[in-house]
Amino acid sequence: MLVYIRQGLKSHAYRIFLLTVLVVFILGGLARFEFGASSEPSGKWVAKIYDQEVSLQRYNTMLAMTKHRYAQFAKQGFMQPMDGLETDVLKNVVQQELVEKTVQNSGIYVGAQTFEKLKNQQLAGLPDTFFLPNGELNVPLFERAIAPHKLSDFIKDIEREAAADIFDAALSACSYISNQELLMQYNDEYADKTYSVIELPMSKSLDKIKKEKVSDDALNSFYVRESARFKHLMLPEKRKGAAWRFDAKEYGLNVTDEQVQTYWKSHEQEFVQHPEQIKAHRIVFEIDDKKKAADVKAQAEKVHEQLLKDPKKFNDLAKKHGVDKFAKAKLYSEKDLDGDKVLSKTVFHTLTEDEQISDVIKTKEGYEIVQRISKKDAEYKSLEHAKKDVEAKLLQQKFAQRFMQDAQRIISGHSYNGQSVDD
Repeated sequence: MLVYIRQGLKSHAYRIFLLTVLVVFILGGLARFEFGASSEPSGKWVAKIYDQEVSLQRYNTMLAMTKHRYAQFAKQGFMQPMDGLETDVLKNVVQQELVEKTVQNSGIYVGAQTFEKLKNQQLAGLPDTFFLPNGELNVPLFERAIAPHKLSDFIKDIEREAAADIFDAALSACSYISNQELLMQYNDEYADKTYSVIELPMSKSLDKIKKEKVSDDALNSFYVRESARFKHLMLPEKRKGAAWRFDAKEYGLNVTDEQVQTYWKSHEQEFVQHPEQIKAHRIVFEIDDKKKAADVKAQAEKVHEQLLKDPKKFNDLAKKHGVDKFAKAKLYSEKDLDGDKVLSKTVFHTLTEDEQISDVIKTKEGYEIVQRISKKDAEYKSLEHAKKDVEAKLLQQKFAQRFMQDAQRIISGHSYNGQSVDD
């Protein structure tokens, strides 16, 4: 049963409906996308999974949609085998019911943000014929095109697809690989192997071939047959095209004061006026050609023991043992220490209290002991000072979402009508 469900997840039978809608719009045109309702009595069924019946009407509709999709591909030169199509469709319908039942029982929930993104991606593939001037979907026209289905069916299938993808990922993460299989894989890829090499000198054969004259016909035939190997001798392909550049300012979008305030409240840390700073004291034990690293570390450990007994000696010991340019206490921001991750982590994360002394650490300068003296919290921009930055960010987000949707719709529409974008 588990294997059968996984096959259903991989095939995603319910995608027949989604794919048929989009493919037919792009390849086949609206006028030919008509299936109609089945004339079979609604009480008849072809399969029963648990307590759920698959009606004959649903099966016939799915079969008609699949045949229509195959016919559209055939017109484009992509022939699909029709043998056993009825059995395959029935199997897909059964798999669909198994997947839906399993996903429902698993309690998987598709978040609103994820669902909205998937819905926009699906609708962006439709020609602009199906959209009103304000950019919204023309629901009556769309539902006439997908009759007897409704927009709610289309939306429901998108949600099912997302839930099935999540369930498939979770199922894959739970897969078990035996130790024997791992051992075989390891031996195939990493274990030492013994090979035998046989050398077959070709000098005599080449000398013989070089004496034979090759005709022009033979050369031309070889060139045509092996043309892929001679691409470096060909002139590069050139194309002429047009490019358009858009930005948020030219797109007629706007952001309200309420949207700015809401974003600023929930993303205050993005708008830093002055970053967090730590005042720290460092004793740097430099490693040079005259000193071995082990000796320098031993000296640092000895000084560290003295500091643990009397932390107030830090300043005096820094002047006595450390490098002069680091002897004085200094304010540091995380940006100042970007080049040394160990030092940055010690100053900003390991040392959590004032007067605290670090262990001996290895940095780019050598071995160090660091003492935190004080901390200055980050200061963030007020709404008044951050307003322009927030507006720019929100406009860019709106523009990116709206532009991609409009661009895909325009491109799909022109491909559907057989026109260039210039037209």
